[in-house]
Amino acid sequence: MPTFEVEPGINIAYQDRGAGKPVVFVHGWAGSGDAWDYQVLDLAPAHRCITVDLRGHGDSDKPWGDYGYDLFVRDLHALITGLDLRDVTLVGWSMGGHIGLKYAHEHPERLERLVLTGSGPRFWQAPDAPYGTPPGDVQGR
Repeated sequence: MPTFEVEPGINIAYQDRGAGKPVVFVHGWAGSGDAWDYQVLDLAPAHRCITVDLRGHGDSDKPWGDYGYDLFVRDLHALITGLDLRDVTLVGWSMGGHIGLKYAHEHPERLERLVLTGSGPRFWQAPDAPYGTPPGDVQGR
């Protein structure tokens, strides 16, 4: 499996299969890019399918430290720009959907579509989740 250096000494694993417009798949917590094998089998004849093992997951490096959405988005952006992907369909499952939302907010110029499955934004707003509903509205006040 190829790897990509997202910062000095830190590599993430990915697979790049098929040809055509790029579709990048982001797995959920404790998963890996292998979660997308069936989707890639169906889509690779017409699309370039890139699956990624997020830092700390699968075959990617697992350095000690804090893991959070900012870090995952930074790594994902390094891979997408490093592979010079444009007009990407970004597909996120579970935690990968949250990463996808943040990525779309920070780097819309690279995306054509965002697909969320088994995921979505928080129901309430927080400093790290600005798109949710105000907390008082969630509580029905």
